[in-house]
Amino acid sequence: MLSGSILVFSGGLLKAIWKLLFTLGVGDYIFLSESQFILLAPGFIMMLMSASGMLEKKQTKTLAAMATWKIPFLAIMTIGSSGLHTVLILIASRKKLRSAMFAFLVSILSTFLMARMASMTQSIQQQWVEQGVNSLGQTAFATGSYLLYASSNREKIH
Repeated sequence: MLSGSILVFSGGLLKAIWKLLFTLGVGDYIFLSESQFILLAPGFIMMLMSASGMLEKKQTKTLAAMATWKIPFLAIMTIGSSGLHTVLILIASRKKLRSAMFAFLVSILSTFLMARMASMTQSIQQQWVEQGVNSLGQTAFATGSYLLYASSNREKIH
């Protein structure tokens, strides 16, 4: 889970750095933008496998998926992200954590909305809207994760 989280965070961070450098007129370092898919795809798969192990109450081995370029990475990223969100919603449901379920639902809906907006004309205003939706989704994911974590810690104490 940690390795997958680091890959997903790194992919998002590099994309944000690219946007900042591009907006400031420093340069168009496209490899920073494109590396997002290369990092997010295996990152979400690793997180999905880890969360699935939690669902089954056993650990699973991590497989890193590698492909030739963007479309396969995008497909893997989508499957991994959707699968991860689904498994986390199931875990929250089993623990009767409705607020965590809602947070993960907001997160996945934000992810789908981001995918839709990626095909739209990119303007500065559109970038701000996308960043707002992305921030909402990431905050929801962090909130849901925290609620699951806190619940697991309470279970260990009792």
